[in-house]
Amino acid sequence: MIYSSVTTESISFIPSYIYTVEGLVVAVFCTALALSIFSDAKLRGQKEYVIIAGSAAFDALFGLGYTGAGIWRLFIYYSETYIESVPDSFVNEAKTVGCIPWNSSCLHIN
Repeated sequence: MIYSSVTTESISFIPSYIYTVEGLVVAVFCTALALSIFSDAKLRGQKEYVIIAGSAAFDALFGLGYTGAGIWRLFIYYSETYIESVPDSFVNEAKTVGCIPWNSSCLHIN
């Protein structure tokens, strides 16, 4: 495994806690909102509320992603090791996959 020279001591852990707490708050409230709209037959019949419930359900998944990112960052912080670097083979493979003729990002990668 390739490691960088950046230690976990140089990372601030406060944003990781913010990510975790914010993600949990968003996930809980959006899940409650979506479930309350989907469980009421009167609200389910109105398209405006269905759109809001769908948006809230997506935001709940987004909140879970934030929570996962925060927990992973805290895990890295408390492991007291070096931050893992991206292997060169992964970067080369990403360049190959990204450089298809109809992909304009090929110009920016190379």
